[in-house]
Amino acid sequence: MKANINYLSIACICLGFASACGSKKTVAQAETPPISTKLNCSASNSYTNNVKVLIDMHCAKTCHSASRHADGIDLSTYELLKEEAIKPRFMAAIKHQMLATPMPLKAAKLSDSSIQVIECWIVNGMAN
Repeated sequence: MKANINYLSIACICLGFASACGSKKTVAQAETPPISTKLNCSASNSYTNNVKVLIDMHCAKTCHSASRHADGIDLSTYELLKEEAIKPRFMAAIKHQMLATPMPLKAAKLSDSSIQVIECWIVNGMAN
């Protein structure tokens, strides 16, 4: 009886390893943050009226400016922000999700309402 339990334990462990190996995600898949389906987005959310002030305050006037562009990222214009915002790591970083460097770096996470403004802007097509 004891031998059967040991064999069963070994079989379960092997099965666990085998299933883990078959479901490996690539880095790109692991970094892709799910866009929240429970957003309460306003159609009037635009870069100029809502997003620019947040990005300037927390990103573009500090590390990701035209002159500094930390990690090669410049968020100082609408076009440059739009280019970065379509990348999966952008919202993952702002939301402090796993496998992304939390942004703003060495600062508190943005408020949920600020994150929602940025996420809604992206979901609604990134209006200028």
